[in-house]
Amino acid sequence: MTDTVLDNDQRIEIDGTANYKVKRPNRFVIEVTTPRIAREFYYDGRSLTIYEPRVNLFTTVPAPSTIRDVFQMAADKYNIEVPLEDLFHWGLPEEKHNFTSAGVVGYSKIGGVDADQYAFREGDIDWQIWIERGSSPLPVKLVIDKRSDVAVPQYTAVLHWNTNICDCTSMISWTIPRSLARFSIRERNSWTLFSLRTTAASTKAGISASRSLGA
Repeated sequence: MTDTVLDNDQRIEIDGTANYKVKRPNRFVIEVTTPRIAREFYYDGRSLTIYEPRVNLFTTVPAPSTIRDVFQMAADKYNIEVPLEDLFHWGLPEEKHNFTSAGVVGYSKIGGVDADQYAFREGDIDWQIWIERGSSPLPVKLVIDKRSDVAVPQYTAVLHWNTNICDCTSMISWTIPRSLARFSIRERNSWTLFSLRTTAASTKAGISASRSLGA
């Protein structure tokens, strides 16, 4: 659940889901769905494919060799941000935080799960995290507040985990449907506000199309 801030500073709450299937260090499938958009991201260690099932468009760009680096590339080069990508940064030696405050809030129960709640302040961001108690100390809830915005928009995520090992090699072997058209994505252009045109079709995928989205 995330807040969108209107021009008059009113906050609008938008619900959605993000389904991650991940195998470190270089495999994932991510499906993001809200009432307004649907996106699927496929990463195989060499390339990142973005698929828009509601409009039958896709694009593929070269990608670096780790999950952390592909998220960084997507943000820096294409202005693409994926929900909860911070989970793939935590615990890495190179990941640094500049907390101005941090503390234990105490016991909580999230969806029937016993958890401990923690609160942090870092720059203009306040965030809270709930960690499951017991032998599987996984995050079960995350709340982020952006204090630099006068409306203080909030992002909230409740997490459900399946820790069984998946066969991500076969999972990311995505076959491009014949009905799809390929679009080109411009560097540093918001992926939610494209102005793009499909490129020449892939003969391997049996595609033949050229059309525009946006202005």
